[in-house]
Amino acid sequence: MITNILTGIVVLGINLLYGIGILLFVPEPFVYLLIPIGLIILWLTCVLGELKSRKYETTFRRLKILLSVVMLALFLVVQLAF
Repeated sequence: MITNILTGIVVLGINLLYGIGILLFVPEPFVYLLIPIGLIILWLTCVLGELKSRKYETTFRRLKILLSVVMLALFLVVQLAF
């Protein structure tokens, strides 16, 4: 349960920041919005998979944690680049 909350804050928060930035600063934002939307859908799939499947519960949990670490790394790289 705690991994759902922590990874949700990281993934949804960073994707929300990217989505707002894309909407504000990109002239044709609709194609670029597919990336944050796809990552949110992937996170939701991991949450539902962890809740529904006992056989692959640890796999979905690891995938959620990996997704949040990748999102944090991407966020840090983008912030350090500017």
